[in-house]
Amino acid sequence: MIGTGAVSFGDSFVDWLWICGGVGISILLPVLSAYVKSAFSATAATVDFKKYGILALFSALTALIVLALYRAVEPDEQITALAALLLGYGWEATLEKLGVAPQD
Repeated sequence: MIGTGAVSFGDSFVDWLWICGGVGISILLPVLSAYVKSAFSATAATVDFKKYGILALFSALTALIVLALYRAVEPDEQITALAALLLGYGWEATLEKLGVAPQD
């Protein structure tokens, strides 16, 4: 069990995966956007997948922090899959808007 809360990380693993899913959506949207732009425009846009892999690692760690914050506030509450997805998406989008996330 992590910390003094009644819920361990093992119990929250699925929640963490849903948060990662929300973060993953925020990663995939720019990649897909670049692909669509390159596929339907006259100029070829390149996508650096290594850079997005590093961003995915950054985002997975961010999801772990989001889960830890949630568990610190609500140690005994269940988190729904959609709430976890929105937490992941919202947190990553917020980091990007604040300029904390890696830039292109």
